[in-house]
Order: sequence, then structure tokens, then C-alpha cells
Amino acid sequence: MALVDRALRGAAGCVLAGVGLAAQAPEWHLETALGAGLVAQKNEPIRETTFRLEAGAGLYRNLGAKWRLGCGATLTSPAPGKGAGTDPFLVIHAADLVFQPWGTWAFRARAGFIRLFREHPSYGTSLGAAFDYPLTPTTALSLAYTWAEADMSTSVPGDPGKDPKDAFDGVSLVWRKRF
Repeated sequence: MALVDRALRGAAGCVLAGVGLAAQAPEWHLETALGAGLVAQKNEPIRETTFRLEAGAGLYRNLGAKWRLGCGATLTSPAPGKGAGTDPFLVIHAADLVFQPWGTWAFRARAGFIRLFREHPSYGTSLGAAFDYPLTPTTALSLAYTWAEADMSTSVPGDPGKDPKDAFDGVSLVWRKRF
């Protein structure tokens, strides 16, 4: 999993480097996001729904008037309480495609990776979608959905009693700002 950790560090570095790039090239921009929502962990015997806060950033390139392509990351807070369903996690959006057909609302589709922060970290894949409604030319309110599945065999080595997959569904309301 050292390769996944390197990829996570590289994605974080990419987002930070985007601050300077977005200031110098008009076809590039940085986007930040703050949100809150519900995350459901759907593995037996655990079926918990918890409230989470999230913060993220991404670097995007305009592909004409209607399309943007980018990458970024979203960090989700730990949930109140203790247990397997309360762990914080990081979602890396390896590809985030945004389609804005009429200059108003936008649709985004995402694919990437997830890392759960535990005593023994878990890694997996994620998919997501969102509808963005613009509030101003540089801000938007977004309704986002994320699905993720992490491999628990990396977090609980040699424990045959554990479900090898840790599945999550999340819905959140997100405020986005472009720079």
C-alpha cells in the first residue's frame, strides 16, 4: 500500500501547486469545498448512519465553454462516538469531470480512491456524482453523492471473522468556491 500512500501525497501536492498555477493561467482554476452530510456504512453486522463534516480542494482545467476536468481530494471528519463506522476518511478524486451546459447548473462525475484512517488503514475505490447550482459566478451550492468501498483485509490482517469489504454511501450539501 506504499504506492497508494505515495499517490495520496502526490494528489495533495498537486492541489497545493494549483494555487500558483491558477493565478497565472486563466484556463486553470482552484476550487475549494466545505460541506456537511450523512454517511451510511452498510456492512453486516454494522449498519450505521452518521453525520459528517467535509472539506476539500481541487485543480481544474477548462475544456471549452461547457466542460472542466480536474482532480482533488475531500477529507471527511470522524463521526461522534466510537466504533468502526466513525473513522475519518480521505477521498481522492483522480478524475472529476464537470459538465455545465447552459452556464447555470452543472453536473459532475467523479472516480477515485478512498483511504480510511484507522489503526490499520484501509484503502479502496470511490465513485461520485453531484449537481451544482451557481449562487454567483464563482460560488455554487452542490448536492453530492459518494459511494466507496474499502478493502478491510488490509486493516484487519488475518481476521477471518471480518467482512473483507467496508462499503459506504454518502450524501452531502457542499458550498464550492472557484479561484
